[in-house]
Amino acid sequence: MAYMQQINESYYKSIALCHINNDLYMLKYHLNGNNIYDIKNKDKIKYLVLMNLQISKIPDLTEFVNLKMLDCSNNQLTEFLDLSMCVKLTSLYLTNINLNELPDLSKCVNLKYINCNNNKLTKLPDLSKCVNLKYINFGCNYIITLPEILNLPNVKTINLCDNLILKLPYLSKCVNLKYLFCRSNKLLDLPNITKCIKLEELNVNNNKLTKLPNLTKCIKLKKLFISNNNLTKLPDLTKCLKLKYILCSDNKLTDIDLTGCIKLTKLICSNNKLTNINLTGCINLQKINLNNNLLIELPNLLECINLEILILNNNLLIELPNLDKLTKIHTLYLHTNNLISLLDLSKLINLCIFNYKYNNFKNIHSSITQCKKLYFYKKYNKYIKIDTLTSLLNYKIKMYYYSNILNYYNNCKIIYY
Repeated sequence: MAYMQQINESYYKSIALCHINNDLYMLKYHLNGNNIYDIKNKDKIKYLVLMNLQISKIPDLTEFVNLKMLDCSNNQLTEFLDLSMCVKLTSLYLTNINLNELPDLSKCVNLKYINCNNNKLTKLPDLSKCVNLKYINFGCNYIITLPEILNLPNVKTINLCDNLILKLPYLSKCVNLKYLFCRSNKLLDLPNITKCIKLEELNVNNNKLTKLPNLTKCIKLKKLFISNNNLTKLPDLTKCLKLKYILCSDNKLTDIDLTGCIKLTKLICSNNKLTNINLTGCINLQKINLNNNLLIELPNLLECINLEILILNNNLLIELPNLDKLTKIHTLYLHTNNLISLLDLSKLINLCIFNYKYNNFKNIHSSITQCKKLYFYKKYNKYIKIDTLTSLLNYKIKMYYYSNILNYYNNCKIIYY
């Protein structure tokens, strides 16, 4: 909000900001008990900021007929007055005010932004008349009940995170929806969102979902956050060619097909039950985390030429695919698998962090000496550069052997990437 930038924050507790005839005015407020009074020219005020005033009641707003923005955030309101005369209101900010129930908004037909984050609301108000709404935020409340249908054709952002919601309303009217945030609720399923063709981000982390809706029409989807649910499979994502981030950890997924997701840069799928994964065409992947799954083998990764971080620990891998073309990798985690040998790693010229403990091979391929940036791991987060370990001719893996050798380098520079 631009008007905020014109006033020093230290004044917020002694100033009510108003906007009269497009010029910024500062009107000192006066406290009489918990009431604010002596505000003149009420019919000309467009912007009224009453945040951080430690008030429990806001002034009568019936004369504020041209009010466009009202901010009462960070107070402890016990009573909220009538907004029915504020028909020109476009922005309403009521965060952290101990609010149990919202006033009637049916007359606020021009309302575009409403933020009621961090209150004590148990239900969503009737917004059916507020068809011009673009942004709604009711996060961090105690909402259980929602209307059956959200008739908000202009809404772009819906934030319902950190509530107690069991079921979302139908969103078929929300044709301009871009961002849907429902993290940390009790959702068992999601409504049909095939009409939300402009959806760019979906965040439903920390729910109880067992399946996701059809996403084939969401061709603009860029970010998909679905971690910590009960999902056993993903919907068809091959039409979501703009996907950049997928976070689906802590589910029960067994198979993932991301064929053709050419813009995908980050895939976090740890703590699942994966046995198969298809990354064909994912040429822009920069980070893959498949920690703690049931993978016995990996797909061909040679297309992933931009890969920088590859995390594969705690699987059942017996061998690795060819990594020669993945020259940008700087972090490689392979520990706690069933690997019987390592391939030639000489092409991984940027490799810095390499963890391979608890596997079934006895020697590291001699090509590892070509990884000049590599730092070996020692207990207690100490790293030592490989080119100083001149006595490790065979690069034995047994940890007691490393410990004895590294004792001679206790004074070396400790580096953590």
